[in-house]
Amino acid sequence: MEASEILPLIQQIEAFPAPRRRTALEPEIELSLSAAIPLLPGLAASTRGLLTRQLLRVCRFDERRLGNWRLEHKLIQALVWQHYFPASLPRTYGFNRATQAIGAASLRQILPIQFPTGFVIKPAVGDSTGNDCDSRTEGFLRWIENRGCATPVPGPLTEEEFIVQERKSIRHEYRVHTVEDRVIEDLTVRRHAGAVGPGERQAPNDYVQSILNALPAGLTAGAILGWDVALTAEGGLSAIEINIGGIHTVYNPGFHSSGFYHHAHYGCVYTARLLLFMERTYGCRITVLADAPEYPTENRFYSDVAEWKTRF
Repeated sequence: MEASEILPLIQQIEAFPAPRRRTALEPEIELSLSAAIPLLPGLAASTRGLLTRQLLRVCRFDERRLGNWRLEHKLIQALVWQHYFPASLPRTYGFNRATQAIGAASLRQILPIQFPTGFVIKPAVGDSTGNDCDSRTEGFLRWIENRGCATPVPGPLTEEEFIVQERKSIRHEYRVHTVEDRVIEDLTVRRHAGAVGPGERQAPNDYVQSILNALPAGLTAGAILGWDVALTAEGGLSAIEINIGGIHTVYNPGFHSSGFYHHAHYGCVYTARLLLFMERTYGCRITVLADAPEYPTENRFYSDVAEWKTRF
C-alpha cells in the first residue's frame, strides 16, 4: 500500500530535468560574511551553518527542492530510497499503517511477528531520533497501552507522526557526507566517536556511493546530504537515515545541514574540508572572507574556516 502511495512523488522526482551533477562552477568563488548576513534569519540551527548555506546559494544549488518533497520525513525518505535501492534502509512503515488492525493490548505480541529481528519506533521528523531508540520505543508502547485506544485511521503519508523500523544490531555508526552524486571521501567519521582509523572510511564510503549511483538526478542534483550508516554486528552496512540539507518547511523550519558543518568545536574543520572537496570536484577556487567584525561569532567562524582550509 505505502509503495503505491509514493508513486506520484516518484514521478515528480523522475521528471526533474537537470543532470545528476553539474560539470563546473564559476572558476573564482568568494564567500564573504558581509554578503551572507541577509541569510542569517533563515537558519534553523547555529549561525555556524551560515557559510554552508551561502556556499550552496552561490553555487546555485536549489535549497528548497528536496524539502518541498518532504524527504526529511523518515517514512517518505525510506519509501523513496527503497524504490531506487531496495536494501538501502531498514524496512520502515508508518506506525498507523503498521498497526491499524492491532489493538493497543496486542502491540507487543504482533509487532515482533511482523519484525522478527526486532523493531524501533521513532518520530517521523526530528533530529537524533535514533538516539536511545530502545528506551524511546518502550516509552511509546507504554503511552499507547495506557491510552488503551486504537491507532488512528491512516491519512496521507506525511501525517504519520511515528515510524516503525526494522531494528539493526549496530556495532557503531558513521556519518558519511555527500554532495550531488559523490561522497566526500575524507569527511566520513564515526557519528558518536569522531575520528576513524586508517582505511576505515573506505567501506562506508563505497556503500553510500553504490546507493548514490542508483539514484536519479532528482535526488542528487544540488543535494548536500549527511548519511547515518551503521556497521552491524554481523559485519554488514546499512543506511539508517539521510539528513537532507536545505530548507525544511514543517519541523524546525529553516535551513538545515549536517551538524558536523556547524559543530561548536570542529565545524570549521569539516566546513573547510567541504570547500576543498568543492574545489577538487568542480574545478574552482573558493575564498572565504571574514569581513564583518560587528558579527564577532560568525566572523570568527569564517576566519577559522579560512585558516583550516590552508592546513589540508
